Amino acid sequence: MIWRDFARFFRELSHRIRNDLNAADLEVSYLAPMLKDSDAGESLGRIQAKTRAAAERLRSLAARFEIPALSSMQMRAADLMAVWQDEARDLVSRIEWDAAFREEAIMVDLMAMARVFRELFANTRDHGLPEGLVCCAGRVAGETVEFRQVENLRQNADVSEWGQAPFRSSIKERAGLGLWEVARVVTGLGGTIERKLEATTLCLTTTLIFPRAAMET
Repeated sequence: MIWRDFARFFRELSHRIRNDLNAADLEVSYLAPMLKDSDAGESLGRIQAKTRAAAERLRSLAARFEIPALSSMQMRAADLMAVWQDEARDLVSRIEWDAAFREEAIMVDLMAMARVFRELFANTRDHGLPEGLVCCAGRVAGETVEFRQVENLRQNADVSEWGQAPFRSSIKERAGLGLWEVARVVTGLGGTIERKLEATTLCLTTTLIFPRAAMET
């Protein structure tokens, strides 16, 4: 209950602040034509850009405080693998893909899982080796389906807390709220997350595990 109250308070507060930022943006838009081709006009342009960026960052942050409303649907694991590949764009440059799926099915929320994969890649961008190779694999293990991501970190980290301590990371890192949202989505869909870091090589293996679903006919 404490979390729900805090989340509701933060969403309402951020909404009011965004309204103020939007009002300031409108004022700048009104004044800009009057000061066109002047130093003041250029300054207003910079102010407007910063105001819009602040409003967007606040909107994105507030979205992480939403309680995920997940809608599971059956889909082929191979199709979800394709979604994973799509989310790699502009985040990770070197990826090796290895999928061993046939007609196995799982129950997932497609849009939510797209966010999960994108957040994993964003975390790789911020914590992994620059231009480092990322290996992404899909496997069937008995009655479960696994999506595994292997990468090398830049420095040692306590990955056991990733996704568990949303407010402990610094502004420049993504191991807080982002991976916390990943954990909420995966567990909300009946899955689990496993992370293993080799201390000597700093090789991190992240595995998303989902139960197999019976194929609909």
